[in-house]
Amino acid sequence: MAENKKGFMLYADQQELFSQLTDDYAGKLIKHIFEYVNDNNPNSEDALINMAFTPIKLQLKRDLEKYKSVCERNRINGSKGGRPKEPNKPSGLSGNPKEPKQPDKDKDKDTDNDTVTDNEIYREKDHLRITWTEMNKLIDEFGEVKADDYINQVLNYRKNVKYKSLYLTALKWLRRDTEKKDKQNRRTLSI
Repeated sequence: MAENKKGFMLYADQQELFSQLTDDYAGKLIKHIFEYVNDNNPNSEDALINMAFTPIKLQLKRDLEKYKSVCERNRINGSKGGRPKEPNKPSGLSGNPKEPKQPDKDKDKDTDNDTVTDNEIYREKDHLRITWTEMNKLIDEFGEVKADDYINQVLNYRKNVKYKSLYLTALKWLRRDTEKKDKQNRRTLSI
């Protein structure tokens, strides 16, 4: 086995091979496998053990080659220092392109009075965004956890390209699901 490698894999489909052997032979085979992976060069006089071990040995060799190639690939990637694949490729527009944010004029005069204004973007993905004002309305009506959960659902919805407003879509989904739950509760109580 490879140096410093502490494990190996046996595959579920190899169970059929073991189940065809008697318990005595299955025990001898597994001991033979452990001798092999611990580089003790086992030599069995039993032809049945040698025949049963051959496909397992070949699979172990394939797995070892794959392990070595993954280690080499990881060594090469590690030597690169975690650099991004395309560091100069722009990721697109961020913020509101219709009202670009002005650069800070007093960067050196940073005071710890960083406050969030109501018009700042709370979340944004692709063409959808929600401001803090809109998010606070959802939080007031439905609670922070539920509101944030529905924002995530809309943003991750595969067909969200047809939606124009993240706030209005989340509000609609929240109200629809709340009404469904209310109807179910009323049915349960009436029964």
